[in-house]
Amino acid sequence: MNKKLLISLSSVVIAASFWACGEGEIVAYDKNSPAGIIGDMVKDNPSAALPFAGMVDEVKDSCVHDSACADEMTKAQGHLLEMSSNEEPASSESTPQSSTTTPVSSSPYNFSSRGPIHGVSSSSSALPPVQSSSSSTITPPPATGLGTCAPTTATAELNTEVKWKFSANSLALDPQQMMALKYEWTFAGGSPESSTLPSPSVKYSTSGQKIAIVKVVSDKKGTETVTCSPLNVNGAKITGCECTTAAPSVDFTADPNVTWTVTGCKSTVTPLVYEWDGGAPSGEASYTKTFTAAQNGYAPTLKVSHADNTIITVQCPAVKTTAGPEYQLTITGNQLPEKAVNVKNEGCIVVNGEWTNEYDKPNLKVTCEYAVQGVANLTLNMTYNGKTTPKSGGYNVQNSVELGMVKTGTLNYPSVCVTFTGGTETSTASCKLAR
Repeated sequence: MNKKLLISLSSVVIAASFWACGEGEIVAYDKNSPAGIIGDMVKDNPSAALPFAGMVDEVKDSCVHDSACADEMTKAQGHLLEMSSNEEPASSESTPQSSTTTPVSSSPYNFSSRGPIHGVSSSSSALPPVQSSSSSTITPPPATGLGTCAPTTATAELNTEVKWKFSANSLALDPQQMMALKYEWTFAGGSPESSTLPSPSVKYSTSGQKIAIVKVVSDKKGTETVTCSPLNVNGAKITGCECTTAAPSVDFTADPNVTWTVTGCKSTVTPLVYEWDGGAPSGEASYTKTFTAAQNGYAPTLKVSHADNTIITVQCPAVKTTAGPEYQLTITGNQLPEKAVNVKNEGCIVVNGEWTNEYDKPNLKVTCEYAVQGVANLTLNMTYNGKTTPKSGGYNVQNSVELGMVKTGTLNYPSVCVTFTGGTETSTASCKLAR
């Protein structure tokens, strides 16, 4: 009796085999044959072979009970070919097989042979799977670099909601893959303790540093477990902190040192600790920086904390450093200068000179006028000794700041700085010294 063995393997899967043993002549492999069509179809789309999963074991069993077929199947493993062999029936009493061709399946792939495949109805649409019958899916390897995660704020108060967010890496994932991501969040000490939302909100009832972990699952790229940037949950509140400095502008060639001071901090937990410009935490409520070059504006960072894990950030004012006075009003011979100076936006004026008349000690002030023709909404702000005086109006705005009573001897007042809105880049304020 002639035996037929047909094997088709796809190079893109671990093992994809189709066996059929039956009576008939074996011919060379042809890409236009049913086996060739299925082989090419599986190669282009491995998932297309998954509906054939119910058949492979039955077909193998049919072949292995016949020694010649089993030998040929063993030799053909890992190849894409058809082989032929001739073998007499094991018993002369065996019932002859019909030579009538019977369709194996009514599916569009339409496998056929000289006889039905053992254990499978001719009307069945089930065909063998791409992989072995023990597994029908391909699991992507563990992924790396899918993205990062962090809380939307670095600090939070007790029992307030904090949103955690995963930021996908656009170099590793396209927009469609980003939309398809699945998440498994874990929040130690949080409520809830876990979530599958893309950006979950969590509350914490205890203070301290909190860590979140998210397992990110991508159907295309695999799975990655990401540890998020930490969140600090504050305990007892710190309130009332104010950071100030003497002058918003300093001539570093005259005095290179600028000092900031924080005052007014209150809390039920003490002592308070101050961290200036990323330095070591200490009890120092003041910070001095030495400048060696002109800068348009510099402000130190300031964090205030205590033992109950509370950390707050306090905003300090920026200081402009110049190589020499930016604008200057100088007193000579006990006489105030009559001429005004035209000051650009964010410009600062130094008042200096010498006063020798001990019988005449007037209160000095700097007055500025800001006028823009045709503009009805103007603002003019003047800052001196850490305090800002605002004024607003239309077409012409005047403002002033008090320097205080003049003292006998050398004069050197901290800078008076001017800011305004409503004009153009070339607009200026006219400022002069008055009593």
